[in-house]
Amino acid sequence: MTTPQDDEPAVSYSTYAEFGARFFQRAVTEERVAAAAAGLAGRPVDFGPLGVGPMGIVKVSAHGRVGQPVASPVEGEFVAYHLSLPVDLALLIDMGLEKSRFNAVVTVRLSLTARPADPLKVVIDIEPPTRRDVEIRMQAEGLRASVLQLFAPIESEVRKSVARYVAAQLRRPEIAAARVIDVGAVLDSFRLSAH
Repeated sequence: MTTPQDDEPAVSYSTYAEFGARFFQRAVTEERVAAAAAGLAGRPVDFGPLGVGPMGIVKVSAHGRVGQPVASPVEGEFVAYHLSLPVDLALLIDMGLEKSRFNAVVTVRLSLTARPADPLKVVIDIEPPTRRDVEIRMQAEGLRASVLQLFAPIESEVRKSVARYVAAQLRRPEIAAARVIDVGAVLDSFRLSAH
């Protein structure tokens, strides 16, 4: 409905539901999601030595860093995004008398959904990753057959450890705070500064 008054420009009204949907799309953009997730970039990833294989005799250690996250929108009822976290890992396999080093390119897939919360907040929910959300590409050139036969348990351990690491990082206070947009506080500060 349009109601021009005097020389004022015409105003096009919408429903509360339409306004809310447009607000979420404008407030929770791909750029803002990527910026909020950027707090994870550069964080070190270190774990091990972890015992793998029969009786856990072979030990695996990993050291690396989280790269720059990439967000992509998801079509649907909610404002949602897929977030890909790249992690470069240097792995050390210690078989007692022999040690092998190689690299792994890891991608962690996260699902983010923007939700309204009381009293007037936007909360970005992030599903904690499981090992199914972790993809690994291992560079195995030149490794002996004894190492290659351990790849399946090594990959499994790396997937679990990376998923646990990322889930723990998401619980950090600064990351948790970046996932909340306090719209009420922003409006209150605007009102106070106007006086």
